[in-house]
Amino acid sequence: MWAYLINRWPVVGLVLALVDVAVATWATTHIVLNKRDNRGAIGWVGLVWLAPFVGALAYFCFGINRIQRKALALRVRDAWSHLPRLELTPDEIERRDRFAEEMPNFVGLAMLGQHITHRPVLPGNDIRPLLNGDDAYPAMLAAIDGAQRSVALLSYIFDSDRAGQPFLEALVRARDRGVEVRVLVDDVGSRYSRRNMVRELRSVGVTAALFLPTRVPRMFKYANLRNHRKI
Repeated sequence: MWAYLINRWPVVGLVLALVDVAVATWATTHIVLNKRDNRGAIGWVGLVWLAPFVGALAYFCFGINRIQRKALALRVRDAWSHLPRLELTPDEIERRDRFAEEMPNFVGLAMLGQHITHRPVLPGNDIRPLLNGDDAYPAMLAAIDGAQRSVALLSYIFDSDRAGQPFLEALVRARDRGVEVRVLVDDVGSRYSRRNMVRELRSVGVTAALFLPTRVPRMFKYANLRNHRKI
């Protein structure tokens, strides 16, 4: 076998070169059509052409946003359109109109947001920065304990440790008083502690799910698409 290939190395080299060009052309076309960030697109195109086969393989494993494609398959792009339209109270209408008068530069953006989400932009919102866990965790626990209808918790890491245990207890208390509780944890982030918090939540009857399970062979497909949001 090897002797046959060595004796015909010009033909083998030509075939490999043609295959590489075809693969690189496909990858380049996909990059140009799907990458919105120009710098990222240029970087991927350069890697694809300068690293034969390896660049295209790297792009296939790490460069394709399969989350977006999966969302399209599930038809969730227009999820906002399924929300019921809100009927504004006279006070909210007055606040909206006053906001438009005071902030005319934002009227176009506000109208766009309302058209997409069916939710108007209203003044009077208040934001308090929570700089670290010492500030954020007590406020989060207080919000869970004060919830009346539902609690939705999303985190990349949710460890079964000194910081995570109070959240587990607060979620159980919320569940016991009739609040709908749902927890979503990234599959990779859930493995940072030996005791898996998702399993602990499920064991006490709290609804919990893993974001993008990384079981083989899907591990490499989603290795770069972890969910680092903390909500």
